Amino acid sequence: GSQIKVLERVSSDGNKTMDLLGSLESLETNHLKDSYARCSHYVKVSEDHAARACLNLGSYNYLGFADDWQRTFGKDVKGSL
Repeated sequence: GSQIKVLERVSSDGNKTMDLLGSLESLETNHLKDSYARCSHYVKVSEDHAARACLNLGSYNYLGFADDWQRTFGKDVKGSL
């Protein structure tokens, strides 16, 4: 589909290693929990994991780069910008 769910990760060592965030309850403060939960990209995938809804850019063909997009749907692309 056009969106994928990416499990949130956190690091305490400058991103040398990453751990799954888990639930929002694992965040240290209520401020962090609230601000994270209010974000439009937040999705809950289970009781144990928080995730981020992301645009699926995994396929160049999905984006139309395998086609001459100027000729086939250039007006639609430009109109959406």
